[in-house]
Amino acid sequence: LCLVCSVEDEDINHVLRTCSRARQVWAKLVPQNLWLCFFNGSNRDWLQANLKSNSNWWTILFATTCWILWKRRCVFVFDSGRELVGNVVDYCVAYAKEIVAAMEIRKQQKRRGLYKQWCRPDEGWVKVNTDGAVGGNPLVATAGGIIRDADGEWIRGVGRRIGRCSMICAELWAAFDGLTLAWELGYRKVVLELDSTTAVALIQGLLVDIAHRNLVLLISELIVRAWDVRIVHAGREANGVADLLAKIMRNTEDLVRVFLEPPNAVRILLDRDKSIGLA
Repeated sequence: LCLVCSVEDEDINHVLRTCSRARQVWAKLVPQNLWLCFFNGSNRDWLQANLKSNSNWWTILFATTCWILWKRRCVFVFDSGRELVGNVVDYCVAYAKEIVAAMEIRKQQKRRGLYKQWCRPDEGWVKVNTDGAVGGNPLVATAGGIIRDADGEWIRGVGRRIGRCSMICAELWAAFDGLTLAWELGYRKVVLELDSTTAVALIQGLLVDIAHRNLVLLISELIVRAWDVRIVHAGREANGVADLLAKIMRNTEDLVRVFLEPPNAVRILLDRDKSIGLA
């Protein structure tokens, strides 16, 4: 029997559609006049009809919701009944929006190539560049981030001295600190730009890494708040300021530091990015 509802046998159709936990989610996404058709019929027909919908948005939202329902069930079954926190419907919609945004960005990247230089965000948006670093003697992991507006102007910087951890852990801490600062400053349209493909995949839920699960969960809970966050992978050349801020944190005893003004060491890179980004 299903470990959640204890009503029916647990097969794919039950997990994704007929279980009470799944029905609660779909009932908020599917118009009530379509419930009879949606909740009945074979699983094969159900999947084909929704994955081949004339609405690209619904196709993406449907597939995303199926994936999240399956992921939540796996966590519940294999992680001692632990429930993923947060509003499931908001979580599904936020992920689907991110996929749509990523597809559009990918189209732009194919036309222009990977972002090898810093590009300004759209008007009304801010861009958060973050980076992690591991180096020094003894080795220490640090994180850095910078927030800039559509004119390329410095808004704030943030750095964290982590201690000993992996490079991916440092990248994730940088993303968390950058997003947290942007939220606290009141920005609600944010582009998060990183140069780590692994960190981007973890944040987007395309990879699962038990070692960093809690940190990824913190970032995910940030992203699904009431704001628009786009996640972009960029080349190292576009992330120089964030990288330098991370390295600056090696020489401080502060656990976390917010930079109100840009350190002198990053001003040349800031001016370079601004001139290129506005070109």
